[in-house]
Amino acid sequence: MNSSQPSNSESLPSTKEIYRKLPRGIWVLGFVSLFMDISSELVHSLLPIFMTTVLGASMVTVGIIEGVAEGVAATTKVFSGAVSDYFRKRKLLAVIGYALGALSKPVFPLATTIGWVFGARFVDRIGKGIRGAPRDALIADITPPSLRGAAFEPAPGARFSRGFCRTTAGGCLYDLVRKRHQSGFVGSYGPCVHRGISADFCAP
Repeated sequence: MNSSQPSNSESLPSTKEIYRKLPRGIWVLGFVSLFMDISSELVHSLLPIFMTTVLGASMVTVGIIEGVAEGVAATTKVFSGAVSDYFRKRKLLAVIGYALGALSKPVFPLATTIGWVFGARFVDRIGKGIRGAPRDALIADITPPSLRGAAFEPAPGARFSRGFCRTTAGGCLYDLVRKRHQSGFVGSYGPCVHRGISADFCAP
């Protein structure tokens, strides 16, 4: 009787088989998210040093700018999710969010005052808030119910790779340009543009 029943290893699909069944759009969104994190980390790792050493800002000013920026992102997420559900325009909202992030990046190397930095950070975090919930809802929409758990982390070790790449890239670029902050900000624009194009033309 036991011989007629399949074992657990035979009845359950392997991890490799599960990832092969994921829609192409899931992988596109995964790589877009990876490049987004790399681009953002290149800016975030240099921005506090840039504001204090080049623009002469105090630590309190840096804290206020970062606090307001993250608060705006968290607040925008609430409304973007509701708007996404109402209009069912998930891809449009995600692309708008990525576009705002891309448009804000060139401002950092050109900034000569704290006001410019604050404005760019404000726009960048609004973009993050806009794209977050619609992107996750889009992933849920295009993924079969049986694969939704795997869809939100489309490759083994992707979260580790994302964190490792973004922090390592920021540190290496900072050392490569010999602490010229503006050059580091310019370097962040490459992954940013790549992710925006991928989200617009490749995502479902």
